[in-house]
Amino acid sequence: MMQMQDLSKLDVNSFDAVIFPGGNGIIKNLSTFVKDGKDCKLQGDVDKVLKDFHRSRKPIGLASMATVLACRVLPSIEVTMGYEKDENTRWGNWPHTNMVQAVKSMGARHNVPFVDEKNKVVSTPSFMWETEYHYHYIFDGIGNMVKHVMRMSTK
Repeated sequence: MMQMQDLSKLDVNSFDAVIFPGGNGIIKNLSTFVKDGKDCKLQGDVDKVLKDFHRSRKPIGLASMATVLACRVLPSIEVTMGYEKDENTRWGNWPHTNMVQAVKSMGARHNVPFVDEKNKVVSTPSFMWETEYHYHYIFDGIGNMVKHVMRMSTK
């Protein structure tokens, strides 16, 4: 079984891809986004890992709010954070629409499709939406993110 390692020791040459799980904790603990918004700083090792994988043309998977991290250091990427408007529909609510504006202000392009082939970045909104009946879409989104990261890692 693998032991947890210090992120500063991560060698991009030893891995085919990287996936950042989401959640509010990832932007709270790995960046200053909660305090500084679009002008946030990333924890140094996170900044380095994202830039190293991007520079090496290796896939980066981003779930939920982890997308903000990549947008801060890779401003030309195309990502999804869900929908730009809270369309309270049968699919649920999108209460984090302000996050879309945040990533746009960092220079990222926002689009509902989540595969950026050019930059090898795959994102999914995961739990960025609230739903009572459609949890399988969250499962499917994360599964598709992993599938596309795996596909890109073999190229």
